[in-house]
Amino acid sequence: MPHQALDTSEFNMRIMQQCLGEILFRLDESMGVLFLNPAWQKLTGYALEETLGTSLLKYFVAQDAQGLMAASFDCEHAPTQRQELRLHCRSGELRWVSVSFYKYSEASSGTMIFGTMIDIHAQKLMEEQRRSEELNEMASWSTTACGIWTWGLNNRTLYLSPRSKVLLGYSDEQLQNHIAVWFSLIHPDDLNVATAKLMACLEDNQVYYQNICRMQHREGHWVWILATGTAVKDLTTGTCRLVCSYVDLSQFKAKELALQLRNQELDAVNAICPDGLVLVSKSGLISYVNPAFLQMLGFAEEKLLGLHELVFNNLLHKVSTDNASHVSKMHPGAAIYYLDYSKLRSHAFRSHRIDAMAAMPSPKAKIRTVSRIERALTGNDVAKAIYFRDISIETEVDQIKSQFLAIAAHELRAPMASVLGFSELLIAREYDRQTTHEILNTIHVQANSLVNMLNQLLDLARIESRMGLDFSFKCQPLKPIIERICKELVVPGDTRNVSLSLPKLDIWVRVDAEKLRLVISNVLVNAYKYSPKGGTISLGLRFKSATESQEAEVGIVIRDQGLGMTKAQLKHIFERFWRAEPNNNVSGAGLGLSLVKEIMDIHQGRIVFKSTPGEGTTVTLWLKQASNINTD
Repeated sequence: MPHQALDTSEFNMRIMQQCLGEILFRLDESMGVLFLNPAWQKLTGYALEETLGTSLLKYFVAQDAQGLMAASFDCEHAPTQRQELRLHCRSGELRWVSVSFYKYSEASSGTMIFGTMIDIHAQKLMEEQRRSEELNEMASWSTTACGIWTWGLNNRTLYLSPRSKVLLGYSDEQLQNHIAVWFSLIHPDDLNVATAKLMACLEDNQVYYQNICRMQHREGHWVWILATGTAVKDLTTGTCRLVCSYVDLSQFKAKELALQLRNQELDAVNAICPDGLVLVSKSGLISYVNPAFLQMLGFAEEKLLGLHELVFNNLLHKVSTDNASHVSKMHPGAAIYYLDYSKLRSHAFRSHRIDAMAAMPSPKAKIRTVSRIERALTGNDVAKAIYFRDISIETEVDQIKSQFLAIAAHELRAPMASVLGFSELLIAREYDRQTTHEILNTIHVQANSLVNMLNQLLDLARIESRMGLDFSFKCQPLKPIIERICKELVVPGDTRNVSLSLPKLDIWVRVDAEKLRLVISNVLVNAYKYSPKGGTISLGLRFKSATESQEAEVGIVIRDQGLGMTKAQLKHIFERFWRAEPNNNVSGAGLGLSLVKEIMDIHQGRIVFKSTPGEGTTVTLWLKQASNINTD
C-alpha cells in the first residue's frame, strides 16, 4: 500500500509538469540544466534532450544573464524576487520572461537551484506600444512653438529639434547635436542645478523632469527656458533616455521681474510711510500690516496676521482709553482712537524685539491719538484697506491753540476792561485836575500794556512764520552789544544799574544784533521786575572750550537776588501767558520768555535756568563762538 500511494503521487506530479504553462527547472551549482518541464520546449523551440546538461545562462541575453548569475549567489533557502529577462528562442526571437528561483543545499545531493519562468512577452509588447505612442505624441510637438530635446545617458549625441535651436537664435545646421555643446549654453549659475536634475531623472528612476534655466542666445543675451519631460526606458537596450520639450519663458520672466520690482517699490513705500496700513481679506481676516502700524501699537506682526476683523476692532477698543471710538471735527468721516500706552505696554501682543521696543514712546507718554479711515477694494483677495494716521501732535496743537486763544482773550480783556471802565468814568463825570490825571495815567499804563502784549504776539507770530528768514546774521563782537543794552535799559521806578563783568578782549559771535538785544533786554527786565526788594543784578560771561562733539561756546550770565522759582515753576517758564507769580502785582503778559526761546532756537543757542525760591535766579544764554572775521 505505501508503494502504491507513492507511485500514484509521482504519476500525478508528472501529469502536472506536463500540463503546466510555466517552465519549471532544476539547475546545479554552476547553472547547468538538470531538469526542465515540456513548457520549455513549447516556449523556446529547444528540445529538452539538447538542453539538459547545458548552462541555462547561454539562453539569455548576455547583459541579463549577468544579473541572473549575480542573483544566484544570494538565494540560499529563499526565493529571489522575480526578474524580467530576455530569452533567446530557436527561431532567433527574443522573448521576455519573468524568472524566480531559490538555492537548496544538503550533504547527500549537494547544491541545486529550483525555479520557474513565466512568459510575459505579450505584456512587454503592450508596454512598448504605449511608450511608442507617448514618444510619437512628443515628436508631434516639433511642429509647435515647443522645442524637442532627447538624450540618452549611454550616448553623448542628442537630438535637438529645429524649433529648439530657433529658440536660441540658431538654424538647424548652426548648432551641433552634442550634449556638451548644449550644456555650454546654460548659464554658469544654473548649470549645476540643471545637471543634477538630469542625472536624478536618468539614474535615480525619477519619471518626470522639470527645470527652468537661462541659456545663451546666439546674439549674446540670456533666454529663460522651461524644460519639461519624462524618462523613457528602451526595452531593447535596457537604457534610459530623456525626452523634453522646451518653451521660451523670457517674456513671462520679464513680467515677473517687473512685478517683483513693483512689489519691492510698494514694500519700500509701505516701510517708510508714516501712516499705518492694514489689509483685510474677503474672508474677514487681517492679511497685511505695514511697519508704521506696528510702531503705533508696538505689537508683533505675527500676532496680528490672521486675526478676524471683529477681533481686531475689539483689540483696538480694549487698548483705547474707553470702549468706543470717537469722531473728530478735524477728520470728518474718520474714527478716532485714544490709545492708552499703559495698556499697550502690558498687552500680550506686544513685540519684544529690540527695533519694536525702540519705536515705543517714552515712559512719560500716556495717550496717542490715531484716526482710522476705511476704503473698500475690489480684485484679488483683498476686500478692505484700513488707514491709520497718528494725529497726536495735530491734536495737541489744536488743544494748545484753543488754550492760547482762551488765555490771550483773558489777558487782553483785563487791560481793555480797565481802559473802557476808566474812560467811561471820564465821559460820565467831571473830576478835579489831579484825579483826572491819575485816571488818564491808569488808562495810559493799561493801553501801553496792551500795545506791549500785541507787539510781543506779533513778534512771536512773525518769527514762527518766517522761521528766521528775516534774521540778519553777522560775525561781530559781543561786548558792544551788551554794553549798549545796559546803557539804554531804563526800568521805570528803578534806579539800579546792571553790574557788568566783561573780559577786556572782544568775544566774537555770529548773531542778529537787534534780535539778541531783544533777548538780553527781556531777561534783564524780568530780573528787575522779579527782584522788587532790591539786590544786585549782574551780567558776566562764561566760556566753554571746543570738544570733538561740540563747538566753543560763550554764555551770557544774568543773576538777580529776587523772588526765585521752584522746580515745578521752572517747567512752565517758556509757556505763553504763564507767569510764576500772577498775583504779586508784577506787570507782564507772560510772553517774554516764549519770545526769547524762539530767538535763541533760531540762533542755535540754548537757555539754562537755575533758581532758588527767595534767593534769586541765574539765566545763562549760550551762543556759539565765531572767529573775529567780520563776514555776513
